[in-house]
Amino acid sequence: MSPNQHQCIFYERSDELWNLCAPLIQESAHAGFKWLYVVDEHNSRDVKSTLESRLQPPLPVGEVVSADSLSLLDTPISVNTIIGQLRAQAKMALEEGFSGL
Repeated sequence: MSPNQHQCIFYERSDELWNLCAPLIQESAHAGFKWLYVVDEHNSRDVKSTLESRLQPPLPVGEVVSADSLSLLDTPISVNTIIGQLRAQAKMALEEGFSGL
């Protein structure tokens, strides 16, 4: 994936999500990227458990974060705030030695 690009997955059923998402996480990890999964309607523990069961060892480094922690649930929504939160996440990943987030 080129710099300044991201991947977004659209799905209807959770099995579709994981069939698409797990390989992308693995590929990104092999390319030196840290992954970020934003929890919205899913239970955080369920997401973490599913990721652990779907990803190949060694587990790629990443994080499950709540939509609220990135200001995605704020009303009114502030795109600048959300971008700031995501930039902070990306900066931390770079400081940790990853190629990106």
